[in-house]
Amino acid sequence: MSEAKYCPFCQRDIEPEQEDGVVIGLASGDRVYVHDDVKHDPDYQFGELQ
Repeated sequence: MSEAKYCPFCQRDIEPEQEDGVVIGLASGDRVYVHDDVKHDPDYQFGELQ
């Protein structure tokens, strides 16, 4: 099952960044996602895929 999230700004899914096949997790429990260098509003929140 993919852990991709949809970015409506970019109109595409973004995937968790991987290093040697491992998803990078943060201490907060969040994951680091690969994303193009695209500016979003500072308060933009990514939504979960349905």
